[in-house]
Amino acid sequence: MASDELPLAVMSKTLQRTENAVQTKAKELGLIVKKPSVKRSDWSGDHIELLKQMSQENLPVLVVCKKLGRAKRAVEMKAKELGLSLKPPGKKRFSS
Repeated sequence: MASDELPLAVMSKTLQRTENAVQTKAKELGLIVKKPSVKRSDWSGDHIELLKQMSQENLPVLVVCKKLGRAKRAVEMKAKELGLSLKPPGKKRFSS
């Protein structure tokens, strides 16, 4: 990072504005403000096995997310990649 560049969070705190407001104004002025990149964690073998197990148990996707400490979209994408199905949130099973 160059010495004249500040992270968006620092600029917004210094200016007492939201990050969105700082970005909008920077764009209007033709400046480039980069948001911090999202930290992505690799899937460990243990997490993949746990995902497979929870998929077989037909747990709701939001429960799976909480147990894995991952975002819903990340869990859905990994499940799709592995050919697993996850129970959508809010779906209840009816017994006959």
